[in-house]
Amino acid sequence: MLHETKVSDAIVELRDATRLDPTSGEAHYQLGLALARSGQQQEGAAEVKKGRELSATDERNQNAELDISEGRTTLQKGELQEAEAKFRHPWYRRSSQDRLGASEVAPAEWSH
Repeated sequence: MLHETKVSDAIVELRDATRLDPTSGEAHYQLGLALARSGQQQEGAAEVKKGRELSATDERNQNAELDISEGRTTLQKGELQEAEAKFRHPWYRRSSQDRLGASEVAPAEWSH
């Protein structure tokens, strides 16, 4: 009985967390686990899936930011080819991992 109360309380708190920050992959993932523990398997699975998707998107965005930062650094050093490769990398990564099938297109000045 005590366990059920804790899970119910967790669900309330995690629903609030996902409402306050709908892009939090961790909140959606944890909500999904709590829902599954409470017997709400379908909703739990949907929240776990959403949490994983949001976390993957966040990770891709962080990686893209790192590539762009490294590109700026190499550009400042005058290493043009290396900088171009760093700037292109997030575009290729995003289009190859796009789950919706839409592709990202690099600016025209990047094509040879």
